[in-house]
Amino acid sequence: MKSNRYIVFLIGFLLSELFGFVQSGFSQNIIVQNLRKILDSSDSKFLGRIVSPVFYPYNSDIIAFSVSRSAEEKMLFIKDLRADKLYQIKSESTEEANEEDSWLKMAGSNEQLDWRPVKSNDGNIWFVFVGSGNTANIDIYLGYIGMESPIRLTTDEAVDSSPKWSPDGNKIAFVSSRSGDGDIYLLENINKAISSKNPNNAKLRQLTSNKGQDRDPAWHPGGNILVFSEYKQEETTEVINFGISMYDFKDEKFHKENGPKRLTFTRPQQHETNPSWSPDGTKLAYYITDEPPEKRELSGGVSGEKVNIEWGILGPPKKPEFQVVQGSEKYFATEVVPDLHGPSWGSNSQAIVYVSHEVERYFPLVAANVSEWEKSGRSQKEYINTDTRQNSQIILLHQNQSPLMAAFIALEGISYCLYAMELRGSYFPISTEDYAAEEWENRPSYPWSGMPWYRQKKYQAAVGAGLLGLYFMLPGGGEEKNMPLPQISNVPPPPE
Repeated sequence: MKSNRYIVFLIGFLLSELFGFVQSGFSQNIIVQNLRKILDSSDSKFLGRIVSPVFYPYNSDIIAFSVSRSAEEKMLFIKDLRADKLYQIKSESTEEANEEDSWLKMAGSNEQLDWRPVKSNDGNIWFVFVGSGNTANIDIYLGYIGMESPIRLTTDEAVDSSPKWSPDGNKIAFVSSRSGDGDIYLLENINKAISSKNPNNAKLRQLTSNKGQDRDPAWHPGGNILVFSEYKQEETTEVINFGISMYDFKDEKFHKENGPKRLTFTRPQQHETNPSWSPDGTKLAYYITDEPPEKRELSGGVSGEKVNIEWGILGPPKKPEFQVVQGSEKYFATEVVPDLHGPSWGSNSQAIVYVSHEVERYFPLVAANVSEWEKSGRSQKEYINTDTRQNSQIILLHQNQSPLMAAFIALEGISYCLYAMELRGSYFPISTEDYAAEEWENRPSYPWSGMPWYRQKKYQAAVGAGLLGLYFMLPGGGEEKNMPLPQISNVPPPPE
């Protein structure tokens, strides 16, 4: 009888694997629809390299992008596709510039736009961006579509960059070199600055003061946690590397005494950078590589640079330990062309989309299945068929809608083109979860959350064995009609 139970257990495992294979074989994982070119650099207005597309969160017909003509000259645009209107965003008016001014002062440099993630009561669509104005000093500016003179939020002589709006729209995190190599700063009371249109109402606060460089700030969707890349030397060794650190605004006493909490930094000579939260706030992805980011080409596009993608789960607020979700392969994704915004999550948090560094395939777009990696430890990836070449900088619209909107850059001849498309299929289902701050902090802790894949397989096999055993108990289901069911506790739902 004992040997029969082992046989039933094994058969149940094989059946569960077979059902999963059949289901994935007949499902339509990725469907591309309404692929369209929005613009290309053959137009004299966009002469240069089109970079950094980003959708407005509440309307996929509004998209911002930059045109890079040189390292010092970047033009910022917003395109309203439905209204067919184009707006050029400038940090300050250039009308007073004369022939004695340098071309930099006349052209300026404007980039790194980040949309305000909440709608404003005044009906305007607000955003924050980096601009040089007429002074060639890189500062943070605040504006809305149609605003003639954006609000200059920072005026320090140091370089301020990488502004990221908090989910509640009342804070802006950014990187500044005013205190050294680069630290994370915070602008608070932005709601008051917007209502009064007075930058003096915004409150400036320094969050980090590390000896090394801090960069790549990324807000948790709940709004109470900020993660970033930290360049730090280990106290007991001479190893200096980038890793992901965290600042919890509900535990500021700890950070004032101990500084940011490290989440990674466990592997010498490797660098983790460009963190990116899943839209539901349960997972954190980032780039991992042997090359420090200052030696990398992070502007996107076709380059010789390749990185890997790794992701993990942050524990509940009372014990926020970070656990990398491991699989049968070393990394979740390899041969990835990096970009400044980090890994791009689907709105359902079940897939990550990136550009693959496959020269023979002309740098294709790829979707990697997060759910399959978490469930089985296997890497499941599929190409997104766009029939475009030299792809780069894909970005997805994080919104609970179907279809999922995506934008990316492709190269046609010598022209850079901005494309938009809709993605459907089992990789991109409609998300029904919208985690608010309170919901995320009070979320239930399931026994299989963050569980290694081999333990999940054990549960999966147990479920299959239980179902098969139930079959043997039914009339005509087997010779041993009274075969007892295995004693199983805390069993997750069977895989779909």
